[in-house]
Amino acid sequence: LLNIKKNLVLLAGGVELFSDEGYEFYTERIQINLENASALGDKPVYGQSPLGKIEGNAIEITPRGERIRFIEHVKVTIYP
Repeated sequence: LLNIKKNLVLLAGGVELFSDEGYEFYTERIQINLENASALGDKPVYGQSPLGKIEGNAIEITPRGERIRFIEHVKVTIYP
């Protein structure tokens, strides 16, 4: 769902996000602000990278992806 006036896009139904650095995130729904490249997801999220894996009940990505915050009941596994 795209809201052009607010520069927002809502992705839903098996969302997969990937980065060039090897990060992968999976969730059922996330809203992305196209103006500042921030995002907020209010559904459980699972992520993995070359360093390990992480999961939580929600996710917040700050503008330009400077920080990724997992919210509530966060579990982390770090690979040796």
